[in-house]
Amino acid sequence: LVDPQRIINRRRENFAVLDEMVQDSELKPFGGLTPEMCPMFFPLAVSDKLAFREELSREGIGSTNLWYHPHPACPEELNREVEPWRKRVLQIP
Repeated sequence: LVDPQRIINRRRENFAVLDEMVQDSELKPFGGLTPEMCPMFFPLAVSDKLAFREELSREGIGSTNLWYHPHPACPEELNREVEPWRKRVLQIP
C-alpha cells in the first residue's frame, strides 16, 4: 500500500532542497511551506519559461509547463490577470 505521509514528507523534503538551492528570492514567486502544505512541484519564476525549460532539459533536468495556454472556459479578464504567471512560472517536480 501507498503511505500518504511518506509521499507528503518526500515532497516537502524535495521542495526544501530546491528552496535552499535557489538563493534569489525573485525567482521564488511564493513564500515557504506552511505545515499543512504538500507541494506538487517547486515553482520557479523565470523571464523566459520556454527557453529556461530547454536549458534545463539539455542538462537532464525535468520540468513541467503547466497552464502555459489559457483554458477556453476561463473568463478573459482572469486570463489577462494570470497571463504573466503562466508565461513565467515553471514547475520543477
